Amino acid sequence: MNDLPAAIELDPAGRSQAGIDRLQPLFDQHRFSHVTGFGRYVPDVTARATRRAFDLAAADDGSAVFVAGDPDQPAAATFVRPAPWETGHLGVRVGKVGDLVAEGDPATRTAAAGALLGAAGRHWADTGGGLLIARVDIDDTDVLVAAQRAGFEVLETSATYLNDNHAEFRTTHEDKGYEIRRYLRGAGADIPASSLDLIQRWVDDTDRTGHLYRDRRLDPERVAALYLDWLGNTFSGAYGDVVYTAWRDDQVVGFVSWTEDEAMDAFAGTKVLRAGIGAAVSPEGQGALGDIYAAVCSEQPLGSRLVEHTTQAGNEAVLTVWARYSTLRPSSCHYVLHGWFGG
Repeated sequence: MNDLPAAIELDPAGRSQAGIDRLQPLFDQHRFSHVTGFGRYVPDVTARATRRAFDLAAADDGSAVFVAGDPDQPAAATFVRPAPWETGHLGVRVGKVGDLVAEGDPATRTAAAGALLGAAGRHWADTGGGLLIARVDIDDTDVLVAAQRAGFEVLETSATYLNDNHAEFRTTHEDKGYEIRRYLRGAGADIPASSLDLIQRWVDDTDRTGHLYRDRRLDPERVAALYLDWLGNTFSGAYGDVVYTAWRDDQVVGFVSWTEDEAMDAFAGTKVLRAGIGAAVSPEGQGALGDIYAAVCSEQPLGSRLVEHTTQAGNEAVLTVWARYSTLRPSSCHYVLHGWFGG
């Protein structure tokens, strides 16, 4: 097994534009970005999105950027950024590990990733400790192995699909008769609070299977409160630029939301919507998501070309619904990992 290469945190000089420029060869060959699936439609989007993420981290005093190997010609790099919204809701310090870019054969990549993630964990422990969240492409087994050795645990596997609004739309979906209403850029704030009762109770009461609920070191009441706040922000427009709702008897019984991403729009040269939050009440909203997706996949909300959809890889019900629409295709899958360091 290869020896672990040295991993260091970049100093201010290393975080300069010239310092990040040294990482460009890694960005150019990176195959496992969170937006790699968009590459089927947008050439070079992975390298550009990865560079932007590192530039933002380098410019943020609260973040840390790490490189492994020769600092002048690094073999691998990643970064850690604080997550203040999650920290405020969960009552513990939370950070997120960015894309881990690494070159070389599997043994070299695994060793470099292990050195980086070990350095990231020590940095997090030394600066106050808490939870680090990482996302690893399901095909990047080198980084997955390194993450587990560094103390991270897999708590969720997510699946992402993309809807191409320029493709020919065909569907086998049978309409269930829900009234579908669309709200753009905060218009959902006008929905009467009483009409959201069912969906709020569903989000509050359901023992969801997402990574935050599966981490038993987190307070489940705080996790539920985070989701409820996310729900409220979605309808207010604070975090939800497009919201599709299914109605029955003056109640919202299902919804799905998306956010705009101006940077991706610029990279893609076309309108992109990123996945937000969604849910359907049972039994009142049975079949509602099918009617919602039929509307979304046959329309072009905000003139979008590409619309991202995300769920857990084991969510058979949603994946079955998505299979009914010709324009909705698999894009990528990721593991979501948690690591606790210090404290």
